[in-house]
Amino acid sequence: MDYLGWTGRWRLRARRWGSGDCRLLAETAKAVLDFKKKGHELTGKAAARLLPNGTPRFHRMLVRKIAERVPLPWDVKLEAIARGLQVIGIFMCMVGNVPLERCACLRMLGPQLAKEHVKQYVEQLLEDTERDLRGMKWAPHA
Repeated sequence: MDYLGWTGRWRLRARRWGSGDCRLLAETAKAVLDFKKKGHELTGKAAARLLPNGTPRFHRMLVRKIAERVPLPWDVKLEAIARGLQVIGIFMCMVGNVPLERCACLRMLGPQLAKEHVKQYVEQLLEDTERDLRGMKWAPHA
């Protein structure tokens, strides 16, 4: 936790954390991620408005949608800020013996973790199936 500096580390150790503190950190992390999303929406709208007059509405819509999905230079930093807040919140809940199912920061990560777990599981199933199929000898149907 070197990024907190001496004052931040001291405050983290000295303060008595309640379950509300984690909730506030989770809300702050969500606000950071909402800011990132809003930045993408504004970029898309601006790109569509900068097109020449007479550009068909469908083309403007395509430009807006594509521009909304293109990674922006600050995306990684905003995601890192949100993740850092969530990690601190989870740490606070663990140190404060808050049941993990009540940890707002961990609940915030739940859908993302579940999605990653399912993706890894499906990838492993596909690899296993491919391996099994390579090992099979195909016999003609009678």
